[in-house]
Amino acid sequence: MTEPSCVITLDDPEDKTHLNDLSDNGAKLVYVYFTNKGKDMQRNKTFSTKLYDPFTWARTSGTHGTGILRLDSAIVYITTLSIGVKEVKVNLTQTPNDCLSNLDDDTFLTVIRDFMLHDFVSRTENRTIPLQSDWKVCNMQIRKGDENEAEFYYECCHVSETGDIVCSELAKGFLMEVLIFIILFLNTAAILFAPLIIPSSCFKDKYNKVTFIHKLSKPMNLVVRKKAIVRHAEMGPNVVNKSSITRDECCMPNFEKILNSFEDDTSYCLQISKLRLRVKADKILSKGESPIGILSSLYSSFVLCNLRNKESLKPFCNKRMVPCLRVKFYTFFRSLMALVFAAIIASPWIIRVLVYYLYEEAEVSDRKELASKYGLTDRFTGNILRFFTPLHAFFLVCYTVLVLDAMVLGVVSKEVSKTLKYIMRECLRDMANSSRARALGWCLKLLLQPLTQCGLCGLIILPFYWIIALPLVAAMIVFFMLPTINMFVRLVINFAMFCGLRDISCSPCSHCISNCNDKLCELLDLKYLFKKERIRRPEATISRGDRSIQLAAGAFSLISLVSFAFLASECIIFIVEYTVFTVIGVILNADIALQYLTVVLMIFLYARDCFVTVTKKYVAYNSTLHEAAVDRIEKKLMEHNGENNAYLLPTKKDETPRILELVIENDKLKWKPWQVIAFYDENDKFYITEEFFFQAVNLENCNCPGPLSGNLINATAKLLVIIVFLFFVALTVMAFGNEYEISGFNQTIATVITGFIPFALTNFLFKSNNISAIDKDDAHFNIQLDRKIRDFNQTWRVLDFDVNSYSKISTEQHSSHNDSGHSQGDTSESSPENESSPMVDEIFTCDMEVGNAIAGQRFDNIKVSNKKELIINTTDQMFHFINIDCLGSDV
Repeated sequence: MTEPSCVITLDDPEDKTHLNDLSDNGAKLVYVYFTNKGKDMQRNKTFSTKLYDPFTWARTSGTHGTGILRLDSAIVYITTLSIGVKEVKVNLTQTPNDCLSNLDDDTFLTVIRDFMLHDFVSRTENRTIPLQSDWKVCNMQIRKGDENEAEFYYECCHVSETGDIVCSELAKGFLMEVLIFIILFLNTAAILFAPLIIPSSCFKDKYNKVTFIHKLSKPMNLVVRKKAIVRHAEMGPNVVNKSSITRDECCMPNFEKILNSFEDDTSYCLQISKLRLRVKADKILSKGESPIGILSSLYSSFVLCNLRNKESLKPFCNKRMVPCLRVKFYTFFRSLMALVFAAIIASPWIIRVLVYYLYEEAEVSDRKELASKYGLTDRFTGNILRFFTPLHAFFLVCYTVLVLDAMVLGVVSKEVSKTLKYIMRECLRDMANSSRARALGWCLKLLLQPLTQCGLCGLIILPFYWIIALPLVAAMIVFFMLPTINMFVRLVINFAMFCGLRDISCSPCSHCISNCNDKLCELLDLKYLFKKERIRRPEATISRGDRSIQLAAGAFSLISLVSFAFLASECIIFIVEYTVFTVIGVILNADIALQYLTVVLMIFLYARDCFVTVTKKYVAYNSTLHEAAVDRIEKKLMEHNGENNAYLLPTKKDETPRILELVIENDKLKWKPWQVIAFYDENDKFYITEEFFFQAVNLENCNCPGPLSGNLINATAKLLVIIVFLFFVALTVMAFGNEYEISGFNQTIATVITGFIPFALTNFLFKSNNISAIDKDDAHFNIQLDRKIRDFNQTWRVLDFDVNSYSKISTEQHSSHNDSGHSQGDTSESSPENESSPMVDEIFTCDMEVGNAIAGQRFDNIKVSNKKELIINTTDQMFHFINIDCLGSDV
């Protein structure tokens, strides 16, 4: 046998012992990095197209290690699959010095493989029996694939029974191909169904605005005088200031219609019988509805900085940070929390980029460099991030678009921003409410039309009919079954209708387009398919300038949506791959991973139990309040007329009627009843107000839930105690298990049984999770509730008035009205009977406008004495309240 031209030996014999110890201790895959005097080895001559990294090798036994090599993904090494994967640096001595760098590829591979397969013993030394046949040494190589693409693969070698070294490509088996296909399928499905992960609370009923009608038990008399527009300086000495009310959506159409018939500079007495109130759905609670949410509570407390309303924090939050600046502490912290919240939203992408640079970037750049060196193209594996890198121009454009879109939404007018958010919510709501069953029924109905119309004779034309119908059916199935496609199409159509095509009815060809649309809908029966959907348009008009800005902002938002979709898809792919690899790792390493996984799952279950108990407590109390409120107005509810009605909630004891007021708050005309209002909608569903609920939780009753913050703190403290106990249990079981060599399965069983103790104590022994019910007929509870009802104060947006009658007031009557404090109408047929009512001694100055705002400062609740009429300034484009004086009372 010829003497080898290059002999390699271990510089430190302890390296061999260390490698064997790793294998004996369960290491399933060991990466061996050969070094020379502690430095990475480099070959002097040019690489061939066969070797990728000649000095990095993998040593494995069994199918676990080869399975990891087949996956060929860096994400594997941050999941549970990395259990049993080790890395070792081995320092080599070469004789003659640096001889490996001068060998050709085949000789180099032969020397390294022979050295590793004989347990790191050189040919010049006394060799023992080589490694068993289940041990393999693998090295990554490169070759030219289809379409000149660089293809990377592992070649593994083992010692046969005859003592020969046998090498073969590490090919993916059938099951591995199935696994890779499943991962690809899950990635695609996750992208196509991504909108479903958006919480329904982001677009559901809480953003709806519902109109409720309140019928006054005693009509309210309102004195109105209409006059020509005057400037602020000409309004007279009695008008102190004015406050603008911007008309969004609809501004008192019934009242405006009556107002058009009034004469200028003439006073009228209006008898108002009904108030139409605009109520946001998130301000009212139905029976059984959860009034709290853990995440929403955290968001409102910290991000919206509602903690500043706490009495203990008010002085600090309202204090200026620096005396010479107007910035207060709560403003600074709210801005800071907004940045933190934005970072939390972007955290999936940030984590994905960090994983790329920590685990993938070096290998990806090396592969690209090597492929380019040999004139090969990089192969696209379905991952855009790995193909382009996070700092590629494509991703830089995505970042820029998203940042600019956020800036645009912050700069554009409130009306434009509101419209864009409105479109997004409506598209999400329609997507969630679209009926897939109805879509499938429509498709079957369309496909069977020839048989429906012609019977069996339709079989003749059926193939030709299906050639036309099948593409339409396929498009409808894709639209209704894939939420991402559904959402994108809806956004495009709605943005087009809002921003560019909403005035198409004014075009010369609008009649033709409308006829064609009607015939197409009738032919395809599209009304059945979309009978619960429509293209919504805002009721309020906007200026031409805002229309142009809205068009540009809408188009820009669509582009940003596409950019966001690309970034989100990469995050989704990463999460899916990470989850799949983690599950596989748990299965393969069940004896090690299950014990830790059990502790984590138990923590999540206990966390849910602790915080769900808080939610159940408030839901039960919400039901009790509903029952108590229904008892107080049960007779009125029996007379419900099928409309959305609002009722003043009386106390158990009859009391003097309280004065009702109209006020200006946040530039809106509102009604202040100084009493609790309950709502009963057309579907016979009863509601109380959310604000009243959170004030009523503090009643002096032992079973009232109390403040939300206190309950959340108690739940968190309870959870922390349980977590400490579970960690103590896990450490105890692992310590004794290792000491007495107890199997991992038995340790897991011991952890589960012991971890069940807190659940048994709280649910069976002490029963601390039981919700104590409150008797709605309890005298003490009703006394406290009546006191809260009397002290409650909340204002409601007035959408319109229902006027029973109105009459002109003569100069003498007007003078008498100002002096005596009550209104008296004419003896005309439409005038009310002579009556006097208690007057509100608060007059409020405001402007109410349809178009552009009139310059002036904005003030809420402006008190002006000696004015007892509502003065109206009107033009074709303006509608302004100057002074409000409300007369009357209600029970």
